[in-house]
Amino acid sequence: MTNHYLIFEKSAHAVIHIIQGGTLTEALWNYIVRDQTEATLQEDGSVFAWGTLYPHPLSYIERWHKIEGDWQIRDLPDWAWSDPSAQVFADKGPYNTALATESCLAKFRKRFPKADAQFFVWPLKTGVLVTFYQQKHLELKIMKRYLWVWDGKREKISEWKGDEAQLAEELDTQTVRLSLGAAAPLSSMSYGGVGF
Repeated sequence: MTNHYLIFEKSAHAVIHIIQGGTLTEALWNYIVRDQTEATLQEDGSVFAWGTLYPHPLSYIERWHKIEGDWQIRDLPDWAWSDPSAQVFADKGPYNTALATESCLAKFRKRFPKADAQFFVWPLKTGVLVTFYQQKHLELKIMKRYLWVWDGKREKISEWKGDEAQLAEELDTQTVRLSLGAAAPLSSMSYGGVGF
C-alpha cells in the first residue's frame, strides 16, 4: 500500500512537497532523492549524501532541513483525495511547543550552562521531542534530546535516548480534518501556534 505525505518546509521561502512511500522511512528516502539526486541508500538503511554517511533518513533531514527552518511531515489521508476540496490543519501537534521548549531549555541549561546550542522540535505521538545541537562546519552534533510530556496536570521531562529509527516510529504525522463551518476540537490544535 502506498501512503502519501505532505512535507512543509520553510526557510528562506515556503515549499509544500507531496511524497509517496509504503512506509514513512520510504517516503523520507523518496524526498531525499528528490532533494539530493546524488544520494544513495545503503543496504543497512543509511544514506550517503554530500560526502557523509547518515545512519537514517531522519539524520539527513535534521542536518540539511530541520536546522535551516521549519520542516514537518504529515499524512495526506485518503479523505483529502476524495473530497472535492479538503482543508487540513497540520501543525506541531496538540501540545504546547513553546512551554515544552522553555522547560527543556531550562533543564538543558542546568546540565550545560555554558553550551552554545540551538534546538529544533519533533512532534511525537506521546509528546514533544526537543533536540539541542551544535553545528560545526558541515557536522551536526546532537548534544541532548528531551521528551516533554503533559499529562493534563503537570509536565514531565525525560532524556530521550532513542535513535532515528525509533524517532520515525514515534513521529506524529497525523493530519487533522477541518470541516467548513465547524472548528476542530481544541485538543487537536497546537497552543504554541501553527507550526508553519
